[in-house]
Amino acid sequence: MSTRPSTLAMATLEVVQQIVRDLDGQQLVHMRIVSPTFEAACRDEWKRRVHHLIQRYFVDVTGFFKLLGSVEGLVSGSVALAVLLWGSDKDNFLTSSSDIDIYVPNECARDAIVVYLVRAEGYSIDNRATVPGDYG
Repeated sequence: MSTRPSTLAMATLEVVQQIVRDLDGQQLVHMRIVSPTFEAACRDEWKRRVHHLIQRYFVDVTGFFKLLGSVEGLVSGSVALAVLLWGSDKDNFLTSSSDIDIYVPNECARDAIVVYLVRAEGYSIDNRATVPGDYG
């Protein structure tokens, strides 16, 4: 028996992928339990949405997420919320001035992210002094 997906299975996956593109986050969560095909399509759709929203900040989205995972960091704030609200009536609230919030567990992880951002992504460091907790 072949382990390659049949033409029908591949066509079905393509149809399901088209369906899930139109779902909001809550619907994606519910639809993933329908079948293994829907689960795979929903997982791929979450990844597609994250990649689409993150690419405005990074040239190499995959490289960024590999590093972020290796230092046990996460993306939070408005970008994470935008992924969850995609397709809802509250979608499309990010603007060109929206930033990205990156959280890491320690200074070593922070340093790894900063080095990556400067060397791989072309960001620069702003050395102006700030008061702890002053994010404005």
